[in-house]
Formats: sequence, C-alpha cells, structure tokens
Amino acid sequence: MDQPIDQQIYPKENISLGAETRVWLAIYLLVLNRGVVTQEGVLLTEGIDIKRISLSAEVSFSYALRTINDLRKGGLLRNRKDGRLLLKLDKLEEKLTEKGAPID
Repeated sequence: MDQPIDQQIYPKENISLGAETRVWLAIYLLVLNRGVVTQEGVLLTEGIDIKRISLSAEVSFSYALRTINDLRKGGLLRNRKDGRLLLKLDKLEEKLTEKGAPID
C-alpha cells in the first residue's frame, strides 16, 4: 500500500541539527525557491533576508549573520560585480549531507 505523501517526504524519526546546519538549510531552501542556475553557480534573484533566515533556523540574527559571513569566507557565497549573490549549491549540499540534513 502507498504511504501518505507526508510520510514519504519526511522521516518518522526526529533529526536534531546544529544551529549552523539549520542556517545552511534555511539558505538552501531559499535558494531552491528563488535561485537561478548559471555557469558560475546559483544566482539569487533577491538578497538574503537575514532576519528571515534567523527566524527559520531559530537562531539569533547575529549568529545567522556570522554563519553567512563564514560561507563567504569559505567561498560558497559571493557577490557578483552587479551586487547579486552567487552560491555554490553543490558545496552547500555536501555540507548539509555531512551534517545529516534531509535534503533529498
């Protein structure tokens, strides 16, 4: 018998993710909804709303900002010359998978 759709998508067991991973996941979901794939990476069609990210990840604004800056320092997130943001989605997916985030 087929499972209900919510049981197919979401695991039955609870997954505990660290604060940094929750911020990464919030950014990942934003990019999936508002990103455009280019040769350089995934281009965000609008900027990152850090307050929204912090609320989604259930972390403070300053923690979300620091985590985003760490992504910049690590080369996963950068601004193009026109000011729009580019994200290396494959690298972020690797980080999320390593931390056990359900991104399938």
